[in-house]
Amino acid sequence: MILQNPLMVLLTLLSIPLVVRAYRTEKLEWRIVGVLNIATLLLLSLAAASPAVQTQADTVSDKELVYLTDNSNSMLNISEQVDIEGVSVQRKIIGSGNSSDLESSLINSVRTNQTYIVKSDMRGIDNPQRIIDVYENHNSSIYFVKPELPKETSVSLEGPSTTVPGAENSFTATISSIDDLQKEVSVFIDGEEVTSKKVRGELTVNQEFTDEGYHRIEARVESDDRYSSNNRYYKSVRVVEKPEILVIGESGKLQEKLSEFYDVTTKDSLPEDLSRYHSVLLKEKPVSSEELKPYLTQGNGLVYTGNGAMDVLPVKTVETDQSTNNPALAVALDISKAKSGINKIDIDTSRSFAFSLVKNLGEQYPGTKLGLAAYTDFYSGISASSPLGTKSDRLSKKIARLNLISGQEYHQLAIHQSTENLNGSGNILLVTDGEIPSDRGVYSWSFRSNQNNKVRTSIEEDLYPDGYNIGKSFSYGSSINYRENVIQYIDDRLDEDVQLFTVAVGDDKSKNTEFLEELADHGGGKAYATVEEFYQNPPQDIGGGGYRGESYATETEMPHPVTSSVENVDVAATKIDDVEVKPTGKALVETSSERPVLSTWRYGLGRVAAYSAGDQDLSGFLNQEPKLVSSSISWAVGDPLRKDNETLEVTSARYPDEVEVSSDRKLESLTRKAGGTYETEIKPDSLGFHRYRNRHIYTYNYNSELENLGYRDEVIRSLAEQTGGRVLKAQDLGSIKSEITPSTSRTVDYRSFTPHLLVVALILFLSQVGYRKRMGLI
Repeated sequence: MILQNPLMVLLTLLSIPLVVRAYRTEKLEWRIVGVLNIATLLLLSLAAASPAVQTQADTVSDKELVYLTDNSNSMLNISEQVDIEGVSVQRKIIGSGNSSDLESSLINSVRTNQTYIVKSDMRGIDNPQRIIDVYENHNSSIYFVKPELPKETSVSLEGPSTTVPGAENSFTATISSIDDLQKEVSVFIDGEEVTSKKVRGELTVNQEFTDEGYHRIEARVESDDRYSSNNRYYKSVRVVEKPEILVIGESGKLQEKLSEFYDVTTKDSLPEDLSRYHSVLLKEKPVSSEELKPYLTQGNGLVYTGNGAMDVLPVKTVETDQSTNNPALAVALDISKAKSGINKIDIDTSRSFAFSLVKNLGEQYPGTKLGLAAYTDFYSGISASSPLGTKSDRLSKKIARLNLISGQEYHQLAIHQSTENLNGSGNILLVTDGEIPSDRGVYSWSFRSNQNNKVRTSIEEDLYPDGYNIGKSFSYGSSINYRENVIQYIDDRLDEDVQLFTVAVGDDKSKNTEFLEELADHGGGKAYATVEEFYQNPPQDIGGGGYRGESYATETEMPHPVTSSVENVDVAATKIDDVEVKPTGKALVETSSERPVLSTWRYGLGRVAAYSAGDQDLSGFLNQEPKLVSSSISWAVGDPLRKDNETLEVTSARYPDEVEVSSDRKLESLTRKAGGTYETEIKPDSLGFHRYRNRHIYTYNYNSELENLGYRDEVIRSLAEQTGGRVLKAQDLGSIKSEITPSTSRTVDYRSFTPHLLVVALILFLSQVGYRKRMGLI
């Protein structure tokens, strides 16, 4: 029982005077009257509190699902009716016309324990995992229906909007079509057709411009479909004078590369007037950087490739440990099938050991300079000694293909060649059973090259299509015991900065642990009787950054225009400076030990990029990641038109957006805006090329909704599978009826006792009146 108006119970306090009066009276008749009045008042107070008993009944409604339909232009106006017998279908639009913010619409539509059918191409979804997480948290499923889309093809065009005379520019026409068949694509430059070809996907055209001014690029695709507007794409390119760059330092390869895109001036020192230059490239630290400060604050650029740091750079000098980093590592795997008969299980152990070593070093010390080889009576390099970096996966695949080969273990050959690969400093890790060929009458050996020896075809053809080349012939000793031969070689010819470690593989009968211990002892290292023993107590300096000043470097997760145009920066950085990034600087490329290699910041309005590795000419970066160099210099140069007296900028647009016009000076028809700029917007009446003030050429292209066509099957499949749904055909819609959880509703009813209490109170009141009349108390 519940009281719907519980505060009304306080009315019972009114009965207190009646209780006192009944208690004090001496006449029985008045006491009976008092009791009846008290009971009547209590009943009325309780009736005013509305006492009731709660009753409930659960009822099951029809099964229900929500149909989310995308009616944006990219769906080409197709419709699909969803009608399932016995299922209530609610329809909601999540995209229409030129707008399809599907991600927000899908997230805002979710309800708990709900089933959804979605009709959409999923174009414009940037983060499907976010949608998946939201629907999983609401225990809701997404099913997809994919009606057949009508025939449709679009073309788009990408390439630079500004360039310089003589520079080679790439323009790529991209085809998107429902049927994914080859299409006839034509590219026109200044009205002249330069190529026409049937392609699927992309067609790239390279073009050099000699004349300054505007040029028109147009891509066309032949297609008989619903929309004709997306069969042409327009792009304007402005050829301007080469931006001027001042290089301080000796001429080199870097200047040669820059001269293709920039007007390069080389000087020995900074001149007094820098105003004409878009950027300065410093190859060496100037005597004073004071003249650079006003130059940078005015919005100009600086790229520094010298050593150390100065106040205008995003890095500062720090004191570091001058000792060498952990040494490089050369691993030699014995793959010989000799007298001891190393079996398949042992080669599996060797491969597994190599797998783990490469994987662990790749994860913990990606800068480790690692060389890997296999040997029997020949030495075959699997990987040259170089920073491990991202080559772990490639090495693992090569290791997996290693098999035993008939031959004898020439350990002296492996030790000698590993030393050569280490270039005189590092660790050698010999993984072998330690068998001694001298037991079979072998007393001398020599190097053999692939030109004269073609018997190792299983490795040579499978792993090393270019063959293995050991080098010149070499012989050490003859007619002496092989064991003494190897020991003597280690004592006499192993470099002072090279340590030899051994790891024994094979069964206890086949392992010559005594010989391996002797090798390691003379090589200044340690012998491990088993692979497990090595895992438990590996050498402390087994991996690291390679030689001091050389390390593997990758891009950081810091978003920046310099690295956004370069995919997967992967370089071996040398001559790394002892610097760290200042608090407001950004490290764009750094080593595995977080030492900056390329850093940037804004100095006032200026842009500054500092290389803290490599030589002054950035030759290593030009060989490995030339786009990184060009991108960093281009970023420092900034807008090539900023020193032009022409300050009007007209931005191309796509229907139905408006074209933006801006200037930093007052011009007719432009309105002053905050920040001192003058702006206006114009709406072209047609697609194509247009002129503003009869000078500036801009383009107006079709709506972006008609560019990328077709279903994004990978996103659709991921959303369906991970939320518990699936992709349906139109005829299979009824099959999900059994998978829809029926919704239940609970109705709650209250049975009130107020009428009953009022009736009882009335009876008591009338009884009290009747009693008083009868007893003559009225």
